[in-house]
Amino acid sequence: MFYASAGTNGGYLLDYPGYNVFVFSDFYPHRFGGTRTDFFRRFLYSVGSRRGVEIIAATPSCRVLALPREGKMVVFLFMENNDALEIIWKSGIPIEGFCGLCEGCVEGGCTYCVNEMPFMSKVLSLADKHLEVITDHAPGLLGISRGESWLPAVVKQIRFPRIIESGGRKFRVTHDLTKIAPFDPAYVFNVEVADTIDRNVYRLRRGDKTPFYH
Repeated sequence: MFYASAGTNGGYLLDYPGYNVFVFSDFYPHRFGGTRTDFFRRFLYSVGSRRGVEIIAATPSCRVLALPREGKMVVFLFMENNDALEIIWKSGIPIEGFCGLCEGCVEGGCTYCVNEMPFMSKVLSLADKHLEVITDHAPGLLGISRGESWLPAVVKQIRFPRIIESGGRKFRVTHDLTKIAPFDPAYVFNVEVADTIDRNVYRLRRGDKTPFYH
């Protein structure tokens, strides 16, 4: 599970079932204490002190945690989200889950929305056959503008499944009503590689193609 622009409250995501490796990225916002240590201390508070957290590595650019009781690993990358994606890409491990909740959305220090294209196209390029997305706004997946995409009202008006195109592949997007997001308000979307395409198509601009495709 990859959480871009996670801030200091991302630790609550660790309660979401189905994942044992979590990668968080945030470019060390100065408003949280002024140091990475203070920032990370706030993040640990959201993880919880009773989970048996073990810090197994610490560098200027990352922290690596283990939760032995739960069989989970956590990597927090103090870097820009695109740089974090580059590291995930080089690891060769596909992204199976993505969280784009409360990520600043242009106003929190990041100059773009991680739920919009082209960033979402990069996430999709690193997915395998299925991607689970947790967010409170999904302009890229729904094929609408960021201003129109804030949930929950828009979900009731969208026809599912939706088919989007990204990086030469087609994806089928559905709203998962069987799972409860670890944050409120937020929704869970399933994104699967699709073989066919219907009238609900959102075509990427040519300039939005991900650099991860060769």
